[in-house]
Parts: sequence; structure tokens; C-alpha cells
Amino acid sequence: MLKKLVILLISIFVLSTVNASAQFGKNRVVNRKLDWQIYHTEHFGIRHYFDLKDPKQYENMRSLVALLESQYPWFGSAGVFDHEVKEELPVVVYETHSDLEGSSLADPFIPEGVGAFVEWAQVRMVAKADFDPQLLKRIVTHELAHQFQMKILKRGLKEMLNIASLPNGFIEGGAEYLTGLRLPHTRDDIRDRLMRMMASDIHNLPSWEDLVRDRANGYVAWKMVYDFLDAEFGPGTGIKFHVQAIKGEKDLGLSIYRLSKGKLGNPTKNTELFNQEFFNYYNDKYELDRASRPKPYQNTDNFKGRNVTPLEHPYPISSAVRCSSNGNQFAAFTYQKYGVALVTFPIPEEILYSEDINDKLTDRKAKFDEKKLNRDNGKKVIVNLTPQMVPVPYEYLLSPFEVWPKNGTHLACSSDGRIAFFARTGRDHMLYIIENKEGGKILHKIALDVNQGFSPSFSPDGKRIYFSAMSHAVADIYVIDLESREVTNLTDDYRYDTAPVVSPDGTQVVYVGNDGDFNHLFMLNLTDGSKKQITFNRYNDSSPSWSDDGTQIVFTSDQKDKIWNLYTLDLAQNTRTQWWIPFFGGIETPMYAFGVTDKVYLIVYRNDDTFHGQVYPNYEIFEEKLKAPVSVEPIVDNKESNVYSFNSDEFFDVQLDPNQTQVKTKPPEDWMFDGGDLYLGGNTIWGMFGRSYLSFTNFMETKRHMFQFASYGSFFRNIEYAYVNQENRLGKGLLVKYNSYPLYFDFYDFSEGRPDNFLIENARWNEKSVTVFGQYPFSKWTRVELFTGFRSVKYDLGGLTPEVFNEFEDLFSDTDKQLFRIMNRASGPSLPIGIAIVRDTVGSRSAHPFHGNALRAEVLVAPPLGGSSKKYVTASAEARVYRHLGASSLLALRGELKTTSRESGEIIVTGGADRFRGRDWGSVIGNQLVYGSVELRFPLVDALVFPGGVGVGPFRGLFFADAGIARFSNENFPAQKITAYGAGIEFKPFQVIWARRNGKMVPSFYITFGW
Repeated sequence: MLKKLVILLISIFVLSTVNASAQFGKNRVVNRKLDWQIYHTEHFGIRHYFDLKDPKQYENMRSLVALLESQYPWFGSAGVFDHEVKEELPVVVYETHSDLEGSSLADPFIPEGVGAFVEWAQVRMVAKADFDPQLLKRIVTHELAHQFQMKILKRGLKEMLNIASLPNGFIEGGAEYLTGLRLPHTRDDIRDRLMRMMASDIHNLPSWEDLVRDRANGYVAWKMVYDFLDAEFGPGTGIKFHVQAIKGEKDLGLSIYRLSKGKLGNPTKNTELFNQEFFNYYNDKYELDRASRPKPYQNTDNFKGRNVTPLEHPYPISSAVRCSSNGNQFAAFTYQKYGVALVTFPIPEEILYSEDINDKLTDRKAKFDEKKLNRDNGKKVIVNLTPQMVPVPYEYLLSPFEVWPKNGTHLACSSDGRIAFFARTGRDHMLYIIENKEGGKILHKIALDVNQGFSPSFSPDGKRIYFSAMSHAVADIYVIDLESREVTNLTDDYRYDTAPVVSPDGTQVVYVGNDGDFNHLFMLNLTDGSKKQITFNRYNDSSPSWSDDGTQIVFTSDQKDKIWNLYTLDLAQNTRTQWWIPFFGGIETPMYAFGVTDKVYLIVYRNDDTFHGQVYPNYEIFEEKLKAPVSVEPIVDNKESNVYSFNSDEFFDVQLDPNQTQVKTKPPEDWMFDGGDLYLGGNTIWGMFGRSYLSFTNFMETKRHMFQFASYGSFFRNIEYAYVNQENRLGKGLLVKYNSYPLYFDFYDFSEGRPDNFLIENARWNEKSVTVFGQYPFSKWTRVELFTGFRSVKYDLGGLTPEVFNEFEDLFSDTDKQLFRIMNRASGPSLPIGIAIVRDTVGSRSAHPFHGNALRAEVLVAPPLGGSSKKYVTASAEARVYRHLGASSLLALRGELKTTSRESGEIIVTGGADRFRGRDWGSVIGNQLVYGSVELRFPLVDALVFPGGVGVGPFRGLFFADAGIARFSNENFPAQKITAYGAGIEFKPFQVIWARRNGKMVPSFYITFGW
């Protein structure tokens, strides 16, 4: 009986979201209405909103179709999955990231670095087209591998049960491995770097235990397993290992044993052989290479290096640029108190050896400029220009920490002390210009009509900013006049153009453009608008920067070893110079030092940084004095093929069907069942009982019908229907409810059970209502909610009539007396109209609030309609404030106010875990409330680990104090004034607190997720 009641109790909350109090939460924002179409190929149904009559957008669609159809036969072939997909595979393509996160198919806070994903229920690929074309091809092919994986895993009960036993890394690494077989990387990227660093040090390599427990980056670590199997046991071994498990082989270790003919043992039973051979293979391949390469801080025949990163700064540095008139300061992105920040710090002077300097360092009374000697001495060595917390003034800075790394830098400095960067604000990336001073006063905040703005570059006079941006998923170089705000497309071609940098005389712009499967440097003449390619051949060039005299360009290239190295171009001599700076982790965003061409600054990814004795990989900035180059060669176009892989879609000739390109085909709604259950039964005492939940949604999940039914004879009945439409920015819906059940179900607490109140335990609640509601988000953080409808309620008190109650009035408490009058007057219809304003900027870390504010203010008015209708006004507000103290502790404040003129107003039941902790649940009741709470939360233990590696945690401690007043409206009884304070320990959702009560600290146990 209790189990069934609990099931019914859970059921009544499934749809009842409209009337719930204190609803916070962020918003999904639909920024524009999309003109969806569907294009059918042989194997795919592609939903998109490209204008296929536009040549550039036509080419985007043609390239996508060619890619999908060229890769599909291979994945289905006998040599890979050996599986025929009998129905169309669904693909949904968005032009921009902001369109994707505004959809119902993605999280509204999905990171920009996510290019595509496949969801389980519909095996639907969701992708966006605003990535570099070469990377986008790999992303789409990776997700196509997932579609085949999921189709096989869903074809039978055996396969569906098997997926639970497979590590997530096995799935992701398998897709990455298969993608690499078809479309090998054309350039060094973040995953290749991580693989090299991991593989070159046996202490960083993942063991079999790490792999099967998902304790390593699956994209990289499991791909290494597949590559290892191919290398040691023949091409195709990795495919067999992957597909056997996808098709039902539960024991991965046994599969390893069979495929290796025992050489690797069965790591499910004993991991030693596998770990030994796996470690040896990668160490032999990479360890000597890493050890033999020069380090960025060394003095060699080719360069002399030194670290110019601020000491005692353990966080990575990215997108560094020179940022002062005399070139003695950097601006860069790194981590600060609130996350990613834009900072400045000085370029330290190089101090040569001197006993006199050593004497001064040991003499604390000596007077001299210590900043010249130690990069971390003195205050404000690192100046934070963006100390604000999201979302004011922006959601996040556009930096390599937030997006997939782009070509070039993400910020620019002007000669007069301004800094330009892009940040996510509102619909898309907004251009910000700030002062180069602490706090970074915002001088300009410019919204652009184009999408995905990146890589700003000031003109020499500071009146214009050049940048890359996208229109209809095509990236070009743009310029904005800061006075007129006029934006002009300067390149307007089919290439993916990024990373513009204007020459010192303001006449040319060097930028990166895609050249087939590679990236090369191009030059734009600002005088006549002409463009020319200035680097060529089968390797990638990136991140160009000018010398101050305009004669040379420094850039990165993966010409040798497919690792980013340092190169320079002499424009007058038309030569390309290679410098021997082949650091194992590669380099990024080089720039010349002020006024010279024999000294550069660059970002290095290294695996031997140290902080307080800990050795770890990091991105740091180094100075390199150039000595002797490796080679100086004339720039020649060798007319080499710019197609990297012969599996490329470039060899798959596709032209789109003119019948589908000339006439737009609106996609069908394709309604589908997306969730539900049915539970029925009966007995001789209660009669029929059961519950059911059904949900139907259209393919794009913008419309949803939900039905809920729960019944236990005549004792409990709950019937609800809801419809929600989120096609447009204004979301809307309908909720119809019929409820008849014991009132205590509405106030049931999982840790304390029913409220401690006679009337609530014995009254029945009857409700019929129809509610129409709408929600309009002004941003991800702020929205307005509107709702109205018809509502009829009744409290059934059984035989407890007013006459009986008055006769035995002395047996009831003051709370019961007031509550009885409220219930007795409650019956009747009303037509409430409500509005609520909600703002929620609370950020979380490790599933706990970290920083921010939340506010909900609501007014509900029921006008007089005559007859038995109820008229009233109800107003409520709740606010929460979270302020982190250091990295893990938190100060949390909560305030709540509710008042009503309604005699049958909403009942507020408190005590227990929700409010006034330590008081019995239901001991404080009213319909008017003032409440405040303060908590200090702090970490206790990260985890308790038991034998076998099983752990639980984290455990957190808290100190709290609650205070408030509760009363009933239109009553003369004194208000209930309550205070509570104490301490507790929590492991979500379990909480034990000790609260002061009757002069003692009394323990209580709660099941709660708190606030």
C-alpha cells in the first residue's frame, strides 16, 4: 500500500509545473523563426533552412550531401559494421550556434565547441554549419559512426542491454577511430596534442582499469587502443574489436584475448599483459621523440628562450598579444576568480647573472625595483580587465577556453590603449572595446548583424576593426567603421576566411583561408580589394602576425612532423624561413617583439610546468630570440593536390536534385511517442488502481502533448493534460487538471511523511482547472510568465461541519481553527490572471550553486464575477543570493514574502527541510509568510572510498539560521514567530542537521536537495 501511494505521489508532480511556487531556472531563447525545409537523399532526410537558390548556401548543402553519401556505404559495408539501415537517417542542420542552442533539441547552454551530436531516442544527428570545413567534415563523419552504432544497439534486446556495460569512451573513441580511418586529421589539434603528451610519458598513459571505468578522455584514450590494435595485429583489428562489442560481445577483455591470440591476455581477468604492451608501444613511439626535442626555455644553436609567464600563476595563458605603445605588456586570456578572464601583465626584463643582484634579493631592506627581478613580486602583476560575473555584461568571453580553437588570436590592442574582443551577449557574439585599465571600463558594445565574430584587429589609426564573421555559414573577413558602425564584407568568397591582421601601414590584411583540405595564408589589398594566396602546398599555415616595419610575417605551420612550428615570410624576398622550434606540444599565436624581427613571443603547450611541486601540462608564453634558421626557401606553388584523403567527399560527384532545390518542401511534423508507462491493478478493498503517463512530441520537439492519469479507487484520482508549444520565442501552452485526493498528498515530505496537522491529514482536495500560459524570455536569465484560466476548488472535510467544529472548538489548536475557516470558505470558482517576473543568474559547480542571484516576483488577481466566484489578490516574491568564498565554500541567503487577500488563499506548510529546520513538518502553517535564511556551506570530505574502488561523496558541512513570521489573512490570532539555527552535514540528497530546540541541539534527518 505504501509503495503504491508513493508511486502515486510522485506521479502528481510530473505535469504540475505551472502552479508550483518559486520556479527559477534559465531560459531557452528562440532568436529567430527558421524557415525549415527537408531535403531527401538516398539514405538521409536532412532538415535545414538554407536558401538553396543562393550559390554559397547551395554549395554548403551540396558539400554536406556529398560527405554523408560518400561515407555511408563504408560504414555499412561488410568490412565495418556490416549493417543495412533500412530507413532514412535523420539529420538536422543549423547555420549558427545561437540557432542551435535556441532549439528544443539542444541544451540552451551547449558549449560552442560542440559541433554535432546524436541523441539516442530518434538516432537523430543534430549539427551546426559554422565550423571550419575540414573540422566539420570530421565532426559529421564522427556522428554518422554514432548513428550506425545506435542503430545496431537498438535492433534487439540483447544489444540494448549490452550498451549499459560499454564504457562511454569505448563508444566515443570508436567513432573517433573510424572517422580517422576515413578522414585523417589534416592538422594538429587539441586531441592530437593530448595524445602525444599522454603517450610520451608512461605515468600519463591510461591503464585498462582507467579505460573501462571512463577515467580517461575517451575520444583520445580509447582511440589509442584501436590504433594500437591495428599497429600490432594488423589493419582492421580495431574495427573487429569495436564492432564485436557493439553487436553483443559483453567481455571486452575476452575480445582482446582472441584478437591478440593471447599476446595481450584477457585484461578483464588480469590487466598486466595488456597494460605492459600498450604502454611500451606508445612509449617507444613518442618518449624518445619528446626527450630529443628542444624545450622552449633552452639556449640552442637556433634560439634562446625564456619563460615570460607571471610566476606563481598556475593557469593556462591563451591568445596573448602585445598591448602597449612600447611593447612591454601582454594582454591575454586566462583563469581568474570567476573563471575565464581577459588580463594584462608586464613583459619582464631579462636580468643577467650578478652576485650583487643575489645580495639584494636576500636583503629585505634593500631598495630597488623587485619587479625587474621577479615576475610575481609586487601587487597587480596580473591585472584583471573583466572581473565581472556572468551574465553582466556578457555570458562568456570568446576565447580558446570557451570555443573550439580558431586560427589566430581572439583579441586586439590599439596604439591608444584600447582592447577589442568578442563576447557572447544576447543573440550572438558582440564586439566589445574596453580601456586597458583595471576593471576594463566598457567604451563600446556593438551588436553585429553577422554571426560568429572572431579575431578582431585594429587598424593603425584605431578607427576601424577587422574581424572574421559568418553569414549563412560562410566565413569572410569584415571591417567595421567605429564611428559610423558600417560593416563591410571584404573577402566575400567561398573560403572559410579567419584570423585577419592588418599591416602597420594599413594597406594590407593577411588572413587564413581554407585551400581544399588545408589552411593557407592569403593577402588582401585594401586599396584595390584584390586577394592573392601567399602560402601553398600540402600542409597548414595559421596565426599570422606582422613585424612592426611591415616587411615580415611570423606564423605557425605544421609543414614538418604535423606539429605547429615557427615560420616567417620575407615579403620583399618572397621567401619562407623555417626556425627550429619544434616543441613537442606545438606553438600558438606567435608575434614579433617591439621594433625587431629577431625576437618573438609565442604560446607553448608543455607537459613539464610546475606549481608548488606539482608537475602538469600547461599553456605558457615564452620569448624566443631567433639565431640560425633551419631553412630559407622561395615561396613556390608546387601545384600539389589539396585533397588530403582519397576517401574524401571531394571525389564523390554530387549535384542536388533541382526538384528539391527550386521548390521548398516543408518537413512533416512526424509526431512520435517519446515516453510513458502504464500500470494497472485491482483488489477487493480499493477496487481498480493504476497510473499512466504518456508523452507525444513532434520531430523537432517544439510541440508536446502530455497526459497523466493516476487512480486508486475513489481514494485518489489525478487526471492532467498539458500541451506546450515552443516554436517561437513566446512559448505557450494549456494545462487541464482534475484532482481528487487526500490533501496531505500535496504536502507529503519524503523524509518526514505527512504534515503534523489534523485537518490536512483528514481533508480531501478537489480541483478542476483549465490554465492557459505563456512565457517570454528577454534573455537566458530573465523572463516574464503570463497565465490565466478557470479554477474551481473544494475542501471536503467529511462530517466536520461548522456546527460540529464549533461544538468541539476547545479540542483544536489556534492553527486548526484558522485553517478550518480557510477551508470552509474555499469552495467556489475563480478566474485568476497572473504575471511573474523571473531572473536567475545562479551558476553552479559540481552540481552546487556557486555564485549569482535568483528572483521570482508574482502577482495573481481574480476579479469579481458575481455569484459564488472568489475574488482576491495574491502577491509573492522569493530571492536567493549565492556568493562563493574561495574555491569551495559558499554564503547563501534566501528571502521570501507572500501575502493574499484571499480567504481561501494558498496554504503554506513549513517546517522540516524546507523552512524552519528542526521544527516538525507541518508545525507552521499560514497563508501569509515572511521568511529569511542564511547558510554557510563548506566542504568536508571529497569522497569516502571503500575497498574495490567504490566511493561516495562529496560531503559538505553547513551552518544555518532561519527566521520568519507566518499567519493567516483576515484573522485576529497572533502570528507565529519562529527562529531556528544549527549545523549539519549533507551528502545529496541526504542531510543530517542539529537544530537548537528547547535548549538542546536536536538532530533531524532529511531527504532534500536544498536550495
